[in-house]
Parts: sequence; structure tokens; C-alpha cells
Amino acid sequence: MDIEGKNVLVLGGAGLVGTAVCREMLALRPACLVLASRQKSRAQAAAEALRAESLAPVPRMIPVWGDVFIRAEWQTPAQGAHPRAAALKDPERRRRLIADVLDPLDEDIKRSSLLTRIIEGRAPGLDGTRAQVIIDCMNTATALSYQNVYESAQRLADLAKRGLADPEWTEELEILLAS
Repeated sequence: MDIEGKNVLVLGGAGLVGTAVCREMLALRPACLVLASRQKSRAQAAAEALRAESLAPVPRMIPVWGDVFIRAEWQTPAQGAHPRAAALKDPERRRRLIADVLDPLDEDIKRSSLLTRIIEGRAPGLDGTRAQVIIDCMNTATALSYQNVYESAQRLADLAKRGLADPEWTEELEILLAS
């Protein structure tokens, strides 16, 4: 693959695998390296470390951060809470998060997605720098990865919507579905 002169996005770029991939990408001389991490401090620190250790001229390097699995507008919750935790505490946001995962992909879901905004260069700090090459180094493995979570989740969500669920477990179920 020809990387030279292209805009490269490394998702999970502040992790061990991500920084190793970023090092390799820098050697291939991209026009821009976008290093994405869930935490601002980790994204910035990884970008600084890569700049400091590079022997060759470093291209434009942009650290970006946030939880790519929740909506862009939910990234800065009040009172310093983690964005996902804040979304899960709010019943309306929690239900919207579940719908974003389980409903068919539509324009609203795409437009609201932080991941989409990063790819399209619409996230803060990117100034229109669209990703031309995307490398996923995020660790998204879960204990449920081999189960049919979607079918079970849809069935349980439908029960909750129709009011057939025990009110005692509705919130807990929604949190599980949104995880």
C-alpha cells in the first residue's frame, strides 16, 4: 500500500500496538498522521513521544480523542464524568445509545458519530483533514464476542419498549445493551 503523501488515521494510536503502527507509518512518510485515543492525555503524550523519538522529519501529526462508540455531542459531559458513564446514567441518552448500536444505520447515526467525524475530518482539531488510510488498533474484544448479542438484545429491548419488562431491571438491561 502506498502511504507516502496520504492522510493516515490510527485508531487506538496511543496504545502499545497503536504506537508501534504509528512508528511504522512515520517511516512511510504520510502527509498527516492522525493519532486517535479515548483519552486526551494519552493521545497528546503519544504524539509528543513519537515526535521526540523520530529521526526523520515528522509530518503533520494530530492527536484526537474521545469515545468513538458514542455520539460526538456526548464527549464532554458535565462534572468531569466519563462520557460513556454519563450517557449510561441518562435514560434518554442510554436508549439513544442502544438504538445507535441496534437500529439500521441511518444518516442521523452516521452524522452524530464521533468515529465518522474523525474519518471525515470534522472532529475538533482536524480542520477538514479526511482520512485516506485507516488502521484500527483499538482493543474492542469482549467476553460476549462470540455470542449472538444482537438478536438477544433486540428481543429484550422490544420487551422493555412494550412495557413487558420488570421496571426493576429495565435500567440495568439498558446499561448492559449499551455496553
